[in-house]
Amino acid sequence: MPERCTHMNWNHDEKVNKYVPSRAVPHGVAYVIYTSGSTGKPKGIMIEHQALFHWVKSFSQAVDLSKDRSFLALATISFDASIFEILISLAFGLTVVLADETEQLDPVLLNELLVRYDVDIINITPTRMQQIISCTRTKGLHKVKKIFFAGESLPEKLLQQTRKVTSAALYNMYGPTETTISITAHDVTNANHITIGHPISGVTFYILNEQLQLCDINETGELYIGGKTLARGYLNNQERTERHFISHPLFPDKRLYKTGDLVRKLPDGDYEYIGRVDNQVNSWISCGIGRD
Repeated sequence: MPERCTHMNWNHDEKVNKYVPSRAVPHGVAYVIYTSGSTGKPKGIMIEHQALFHWVKSFSQAVDLSKDRSFLALATISFDASIFEILISLAFGLTVVLADETEQLDPVLLNELLVRYDVDIINITPTRMQQIISCTRTKGLHKVKKIFFAGESLPEKLLQQTRKVTSAALYNMYGPTETTISITAHDVTNANHITIGHPISGVTFYILNEQLQLCDINETGELYIGGKTLARGYLNNQERTERHFISHPLFPDKRLYKTGDLVRKLPDGDYEYIGRVDNQVNSWISCGIGRD
């Protein structure tokens, strides 16, 4: 052994603490995701550990992934879709298959990646799925077991096209970044009409009119979201936080997130996305795309 080097037996050294206490606390911030919304000005959304914990627990109850083995990771770390891909994989012991930048942009290479690693689960935007289908290289989709559509509205035509190239279960995801990743995962594999389904456990939807009164069935109103997955608010922006995270009209000690999304509740209990209050484009779903 070289001079000045000391051999340490880490297994028997009394100074070594084998049990490192966690510094994570329920109200602590787990991560901050920056989104721009319609203004183009980035805003940091603070997600707490307790919200993330409840999301993982509730999503795991909503969708059974216990028999799956691998998850294709397509999202960059700056979008909360990456949190979905990483945490769900950790929760279920899945292998994460990472697509590099070239593979993410090239549908042919992406298809080859799916084939090479026999991927079970994909979380993908409708636009990227359309690119794969349009290039007719769809062999990689044949053995996929679950496909989660997120990041954009899912067109019915694309859903029909996807059904023709895979036998996977197909899910339509919805959820503002402000409510922790995706808070619905609606199975649309055999659906005749695309909806966003209903929220996961611990999350509540309220469709309210301009007077903050509940809308009737089939009546369109703005969606407000309550429950255990709400973000703390916007980093260093109390004014925006107070504007978008309001007191519950019936339970003042609770909060609701004002989404700006127009939604209606159908007689079967599912929720249908209609559009944006301000006609904002491409802002209604999760994966780090924010709201104003």
